[in-house]
Amino acid sequence: MIGEHTVKSQRPRSVHDTKGLQERDESAKFMAQTGDPGAEEWSQWSSCSVTCGQGSQVRTRTCVSPYGSHCSGPLRESRVCNNTAPCPVHGVWEEWSPWSLCSFTCGRGHRTRTRACAPPQHGGRACEGPETQSKLCNIALCPVDGQWQEWSAWSDCSVTCANGTQQRKRQCSAAAHGGSECRGHWAESRECSNPECTGTTQDPSKSH
Repeated sequence: MIGEHTVKSQRPRSVHDTKGLQERDESAKFMAQTGDPGAEEWSQWSSCSVTCGQGSQVRTRTCVSPYGSHCSGPLRESRVCNNTAPCPVHGVWEEWSPWSLCSFTCGRGHRTRTRACAPPQHGGRACEGPETQSKLCNIALCPVDGQWQEWSAWSDCSVTCANGTQQRKRQCSAAAHGGSECRGHWAESRECSNPECTGTTQDPSKSH
């Protein structure tokens, strides 16, 4: 009929249709935020794993998949980080020097050796341990020279009256290991005086 037009009526939406539209809208909104309809947003980057030099940072996200879809992509990411602060450099010992010569050419002495420490930097620790070491050494037996012992007491005078002589002696200890013998005399003498001889006491040297 003239003037008639057909009006298409829209079917009333059911509760299930309305819920489906809401879920699709929320899914589209979530995907727009994260790029993945089943994953949460990335966490903040962690602090650098080291306080100096090169380290790493990580961030994570969780897969919740509320709409039955599986998450795509990694759940953990890492990146290199660099701290501008220089790292402490601890002191390091260098090699020991060769042992020195023995402090004595014979008998007991000692040898020494030393080492140097490369100094620490940026608050590092100094070297620990000794800078010098020593040890005993005994190259050869030292020569022992002969030594005079004490003089003996003077002997009695050779005569009982008038002038005579007295003697005293000493001994030399034996030399060893190539040492020198004692130098000097092993006996000494001196004059001694007595009262003049009388008629009854004559000098034995003048008697016949």
